[in-house]
Amino acid sequence: CDYPELKLAEPRINLLDVKTGDRTALPPDFDGGESGYAWAGANTIVFSAATGVTGRLFRYDVGNRRATRLAVPEGQVYSALSSDKTGTVLAYEARDASHPADVYVTSLATVAPRRLSDLNPALAKLTFGPTQVATWKSADGWPMDGVLVLPPGYRPGTRYPTIVYVHGGPSGVNQKVFDPFWQLLAANGYVVFAPNPRGGTGHGDKFYSANY
Repeated sequence: CDYPELKLAEPRINLLDVKTGDRTALPPDFDGGESGYAWAGANTIVFSAATGVTGRLFRYDVGNRRATRLAVPEGQVYSALSSDKTGTVLAYEARDASHPADVYVTSLATVAPRRLSDLNPALAKLTFGPTQVATWKSADGWPMDGVLVLPPGYRPGTRYPTIVYVHGGPSGVNQKVFDPFWQLLAANGYVVFAPNPRGGTGHGDKFYSANY
């Protein structure tokens, strides 16, 4: 960063000691965009984080200040975390490239997510364009990524009109999730390219502040 007085960082969950006023980021060495959390008992916090174009869930132990990744399926994005009174069961919303958000539940002792809802059953009758992750290097060497949505029945080697969908901010992130607008464009014969320009979330503090 060329402006030392300007400190930019990914969103962080912080614990505040109301007696001393001391504030601690959790976990202190985590380099990703934390987006939501839920207490699971008195000494455990479960939080979600954007990591590139997908998401992950982590369990944070308040005592030893360590985060452990939960063994939930790859390729999903998580939100609306909530725990039961005992801190042993976690409920959350998850979505991926083919499915809008649904409610899932899992034991935290043995992580095995089970879907509770099917909020959009009519979508099973539709054919969607395949969604892929695109990666490349910028002109000055930054590893970049984005989302590529292809038309249904896409034929390799065929030229298609392409729409570039860039998120604003630049803080933010295009993720590999079901997007009805992207799918509408793909259904009408367009390739949709949604890159993640530098300055966005989910790629670490250096990437987040790379524009300054």
